[in-house]
Amino acid sequence: MTDHGRLGRVGAQASGPIETARSDHLFQMYIACSYLSKLTNDEKTQARVTAFEQAGGQ
Repeated sequence: MTDHGRLGRVGAQASGPIETARSDHLFQMYIACSYLSKLTNDEKTQARVTAFEQAGGQ
């Protein structure tokens, strides 16, 4: 009986220099995307406030 399930077990991680560099790169991409998303949301909010004020909102 073979144990094929162990090949894809949760928690198994490679920790070589390539994997570490890839992980670091992906984390930096995540941070950049989060920051850009926040800027976009801030811009949308400001546009709504401006439109509301121009429409005579208080």
